[in-house]
Formats: sequence, C-alpha cells, structure tokens
Amino acid sequence: MKSAKEKDFHTKDIIAMVIAAYQLLLPTLLIIFAFFMIIYLLFTRINM
Repeated sequence: MKSAKEKDFHTKDIIAMVIAAYQLLLPTLLIIFAFFMIIYLLFTRINM
C-alpha cells in the first residue's frame, strides 16, 4: 500500500513538473514568435 501511494505521488509530481515547465516556457516562446513576426512584417513593409 505504501509503495503504491509513493508511486502515485511520483507520477503526480512528474505531471506537475511538466505543467510548470510548460507554463514557464510558453510565454517565452510567444515572445520569441511575436518578435520574429514583427521583424517579418517590418521587412515586408520596407520592401514594399
């Protein structure tokens, strides 16, 4: 019984870590994507 509880806690801990990493990485990825989109739009407007 004790080992099953520890295993369950372990899987929940891994899921929580993955969610936390996703929440930390998502804003930086959105900022990088927005930065490249702004550069692309500026270059297309300059070339026009």
